[in-house]
Amino acid sequence: MAATPHGEEAASRAARSGAAFVAAWSGVPDDLSERLSASQLRVLVAVERAGEATASQLALSLDALPSSVTRLCDRLVAAGHIERSRGEEDRRVQVVRLTAAGAALLDRLERHRRTALQRAMRDMSEADREALLHGLAAFSAASADGDATRR
Repeated sequence: MAATPHGEEAASRAARSGAAFVAAWSGVPDDLSERLSASQLRVLVAVERAGEATASQLALSLDALPSSVTRLCDRLVAAGHIERSRGEEDRRVQVVRLTAAGAALLDRLERHRRTALQRAMRDMSEADREALLHGLAAFSAASADGDATRR
């Protein structure tokens, strides 16, 4: 039996093998009427996780500049996906939260992702599906951003 690769070889093989998974995960429904950038989607997901957050809190969680996050939030507010309001504890602070339209969009994308993954995994053997799930769980646990997945 061949030795399990480590280091750069393992990372290179994972990158090649992971491309199909990433393609299935990052796809969007063809009939989605609006297009969001990857950055806008990251902000939406971060707002969903937080419940409500300031631009500074989002910037910290996304490792982004607050000014960039503010501009992204401006676009998401204009599109109706998030809303701004004054903080309950400190009225000087503005917080953002998901609107019903934003939550519906994320739910739709999540359903699309699950369907794409289900379609890809249906032709895998049970052992291969179990190995994939085990490997993804281990990767998530070892990752610096282990909560990168939604829900």
